[in-house]
Amino acid sequence: MFMQWARLSWVRALTLTVVAAVIAGVGIVVPSFVAPAQPAQAAVMWPEYDVDVSKFQAGRIITDELFFDGNAMSARSVQIFLNEKVGPCRSGYTCLKSKTDMTKDIAANPMCSRYVADSKTVNGKRVLIPESAATIIYKVGKACGVSQKVILVTLEKEQGLVTDTWPTDRQYRYAMGADCPDSGDGCGLTAGFFKQVYRGVYMMKRYTGPPGTGPGTPYDYPFTEMKKAYTWQNIQYGVSPSCGTKRVYIANQATHALYVYTPYTPNQAALNAGWGTAPCGAYGNRNFFRYFFMWFGDPNGIPPTVDSQPSQTGTAIGLEKVGTVLTVNKGSWKGSPKPTSTYKWYSCTSPVKTNSKSTPTGCAVISGATAATYTLTLADVGKYIAPQVVTRNVAGTASIMTISTARVYQAPSNTVLPAISGVTRPAQAMTVSTGTWTALPAPTMSYQWQVCDSAAANAVCADIPNAKAATFTARNQDIGKYYRTKVTATNTSATTVSTSASTQVQSVPLVVTPPVVSGTPKIAQALTAKAGNWITVPAATLTYQFLSCNAQVKVASSTAPTGCVALGTPSATANLPLGAALKGKFIVVKTVSTNAIGSTATYSASTTAVADDPLIPRVTGTETVGSTLTTSNGTWTGAVVPVTLTMTGARYEGYPILGIQDALRYAGYKTPRTGVYDARTVADVIKFQKSQDLVADGQVGRKTWAKMRALTTVATPAFTYRWLRCSAPILVKPILSPTLAPTSCTVISGATDSTYVLSAADRGKAVIAEVSATNVRETPKVRWSISTALIP
Repeated sequence: MFMQWARLSWVRALTLTVVAAVIAGVGIVVPSFVAPAQPAQAAVMWPEYDVDVSKFQAGRIITDELFFDGNAMSARSVQIFLNEKVGPCRSGYTCLKSKTDMTKDIAANPMCSRYVADSKTVNGKRVLIPESAATIIYKVGKACGVSQKVILVTLEKEQGLVTDTWPTDRQYRYAMGADCPDSGDGCGLTAGFFKQVYRGVYMMKRYTGPPGTGPGTPYDYPFTEMKKAYTWQNIQYGVSPSCGTKRVYIANQATHALYVYTPYTPNQAALNAGWGTAPCGAYGNRNFFRYFFMWFGDPNGIPPTVDSQPSQTGTAIGLEKVGTVLTVNKGSWKGSPKPTSTYKWYSCTSPVKTNSKSTPTGCAVISGATAATYTLTLADVGKYIAPQVVTRNVAGTASIMTISTARVYQAPSNTVLPAISGVTRPAQAMTVSTGTWTALPAPTMSYQWQVCDSAAANAVCADIPNAKAATFTARNQDIGKYYRTKVTATNTSATTVSTSASTQVQSVPLVVTPPVVSGTPKIAQALTAKAGNWITVPAATLTYQFLSCNAQVKVASSTAPTGCVALGTPSATANLPLGAALKGKFIVVKTVSTNAIGSTATYSASTTAVADDPLIPRVTGTETVGSTLTTSNGTWTGAVVPVTLTMTGARYEGYPILGIQDALRYAGYKTPRTGVYDARTVADVIKFQKSQDLVADGQVGRKTWAKMRALTTVATPAFTYRWLRCSAPILVKPILSPTLAPTSCTVISGATDSTYVLSAADRGKAVIAEVSATNVRETPKVRWSISTALIP
């Protein structure tokens, strides 16, 4: 197909009025055109437009966006369009809406992607099957990137196929006029509907010189230099050069392709003639413009108009909170080419109550918010957010701002934690502050006190029943545990919980089990105070003070018992040595527990009456210089020693008779010591054997003799004495001491009797007796008496 060929541009009207004209000596078929009548149809999907030829632009007959839109129509849309453009076909004819044709696979090339023919499998083999005209138009347009609308318009302007109710086979063979001269009858190898559609669309794309074409390729013909795009060109008004030319700036590739396909531009007379003719008229590109305009709108574009209004989510109260994602639905728009939409989001000081084509007063664009979604931020709090849908195509721009959200709320956010104030002590009221919150609207606050096992973040906590006010009174049962408060802020946007820091429940020390006095209440013994059990949070220290009471105190108490006097001052010492002066008294200990909160005192029950200890030596006498003091020995247990048996003299069965009689006497029998194994001896042996669970036969054998040799006796203690002079009275010394003498005392030289006469050297001193014993069980074998008072 070359530009010097005259293009076949005829349409058979239903009236079949065809006029042959000869223009400039070249035969060209031009229609005496009557606008095709359209059958009345309900719900026409493709409305027709009133053609405005004043919008015809010789340099831009159609926009590139409309011409090269391979997705302009689906196969179904094409079929619906064809159905609407023609009524019932005449008998014996096949209208384009019902036309089918065999196709074939065509490999991809620089103009078109691969075309895959429809097929089915028969006996394991692929068999091609016919495809509908609508399918062919859709698939070729999509493969080659040329609008299905352009194909339909070309089929109509070349052969009238879209609206013809009795198309001939010749019309289908030359459907697109591709490679077909205006004179003669033949399109060579491209005759046939599918071939024509593919060839015509292929060449439209070929004219643009897509990548892979040009010098050095199999597609090197310089179509791009014919009526070259983006240059000024002289375009003829008709086939005859005498008709003149028009100086035209070819503004895009689509117009370049149309002029290569049909190399003429209509003069004003041809445009004014509608579908008719005019001197030196050329009608191919005029009719392309008119059909496109009538069926699809202005080929240079129809400005966008809204079909269904944009809208957005987020207009219901309760959704407008920080973090909410708003979405705008752009609605549906009409326009040619198909318009595209972009978005702007606006922050408004008052609500936008209706969709608006202009930006309302008080609305400011939000920088960077250009997506179909927008996430509300802190900056939006208190504002009303509205999206604007901006829709544009090459023909114009239209904008609509939607109804805004309601006022944007802020979910409560805690910036300063709640805090507990007041003394956290049993029976004391505490108050929790709400902390500091940001929220819109202002939240309402609620509280829940909790008790926890620690102050740690992972502490185990439990709600305190009915503790739901801002104040709470601490409980005894929670001493040592930790209180914290959950503060809940609620507004119409959300509910947020924040938790205070924990505070420990503290108290003055509380006694759980009272203190007791342990030990043996005897003179020269020491008593020990046992503190009992306390609840002490924070930690406490203990002091003790013993009291001497005239009567037994049977029950511990927080008040001092009557009839008692203090023994010394309070101290951390928990021991009390018992002196002779305490004989007959009842001992109580006062225990004071003190922590940072305060002190608590409690008194124990008393001991029984303090009694003498017979084991301790006692010093008697007048405590004045010249008087004689006497010490008792105290009570000692004699040492147990083996019995010594006589091993000499006469023997009985090898055992000494005197030794046998000695053993019987040590065992408590009054056996005469005769040296003869007589009847009395036999009788006492039998008694002994019975007492030892032996065979009682009166005969001393190995077992009986062994028992006799094991007999022991208690040795009588023997005593020695020393007197010591002490710098201070020694109230008592333990009965058995590992030392030789109290450290504050020195031995009085020569004082080694059980008596001692006080001398002038003893003035201002106290005297103590040391008793040492032998033949006793005790170890060590030394005891000290209670000392005297200071000698005046």
